[in-house]
Amino acid sequence: MQLNVRTFPKSFLDGQFDSIYNQTTDSFKQQTSLDTFYRLATSFNEGVRRYRVVNDMKLNGSRHLVWIDDRKERVLSVMFNQDDLIEELLMTPHQPDSRGDRRFTKHTYHLPFTDDWLVVSGGTHPGENRHYPERAQRYAYDFIKVNNNWSYNKTKSGNHSFYAFGERVITPLDGTVVVVVDDVPDVPDSSRPFGNHVILEHAGGEYSLLAHLEDGSIAVNVVDHVKTRQLIGRCGNSGNSSEPHLHFQVMDSPDLASATSLRIRLKGRKKPVRGQIVRPKPSNLPNRTDLAADFLFELALAVPRLLFNFWR
Repeated sequence: MQLNVRTFPKSFLDGQFDSIYNQTTDSFKQQTSLDTFYRLATSFNEGVRRYRVVNDMKLNGSRHLVWIDDRKERVLSVMFNQDDLIEELLMTPHQPDSRGDRRFTKHTYHLPFTDDWLVVSGGTHPGENRHYPERAQRYAYDFIKVNNNWSYNKTKSGNHSFYAFGERVITPLDGTVVVVVDDVPDVPDSSRPFGNHVILEHAGGEYSLLAHLEDGSIAVNVVDHVKTRQLIGRCGNSGNSSEPHLHFQVMDSPDLASATSLRIRLKGRKKPVRGQIVRPKPSNLPNRTDLAADFLFELALAVPRLLFNFWR
């Protein structure tokens, strides 16, 4: 009998590992042997009485589900493809940061964009938020744009096929620019994990990071004082990025290696998690003056490039 999203957690808990393994893709089998899967799954199930589903996201033809046990110590993540084959199965121990989960930023931040985006990473356990195990990024968000649950247009190729690429990124709160990196190509590069990015300092010792921006798109400089909703740059695919997306986090230091990530208090009391579409409130949208200033700045950036290309 083929497993589905409804029957999977009970089958897993009952130890029907042969049936589960037989429903995995060839790629999964190449990476994990049946013996290894048996050993890991058996150990993971020890002491678990029940798994309950906590997250369900459809994206790019696949369905991503997350279950967590009653004690909130084990997170089970499974991705089914269009043929109901299991492409990915992750068994992750979870140790909640109970203090950090309750500690929100002093300020209320706006979403750093102007229309609807999908949360692909965000929440308070590793099943929803891939950043959670790392203290420096624990409450970070990753956002993409989608159309009918697809993040890219199959009739195009490269970065421009993704709906997020080139989209406007705006300041989430008044602040001062303290870091700008704007020379990383829009290709995956794990050696420069945040790619092109901007760090803003806000009052009270809070710092926001906007990362994976498009090469050459950043519209601010270090020491600039910026206002909420001001253009920062455009979404790109630079750094440690599997596809064009926006990484947004708030922390207690501009040092990305030693900072402590802070859970973001968002405008409208939003606490979005993976799989949810978020949209800014009308008050977060740029007004005509903001848009005019952004247009003039981008025009100033574009003219030298056009002239350079003309004379090449």
